[in-house]
Amino acid sequence: PAYADFCRRLDHGERTAIDPYAGENPAEFFAVLLETFFMAPLRLWAEYPQVYDRLATFCGVDPAEGEARAIQEHWLANHKATP
Repeated sequence: PAYADFCRRLDHGERTAIDPYAGENPAEFFAVLLETFFMAPLRLWAEYPQVYDRLATFCGVDPAEGEARAIQEHWLANHKATP
């Protein structure tokens, strides 16, 4: 269902946070989503949370947790309250 949905979105000219090359075929879809899972996990989680959850289970890691923590730390470092 996710691949069909992604292709439908591309066919309708919708912009996605996932590289459009993923629409070439199911194998490329898997490859691009796996790359996105590790390189931009929150992006994948936002667009296809069920796919993200399955990849997290399959790979045994949750990279979004680390990305979210890094974003939070960056924000806090740049928005410190001045006394």
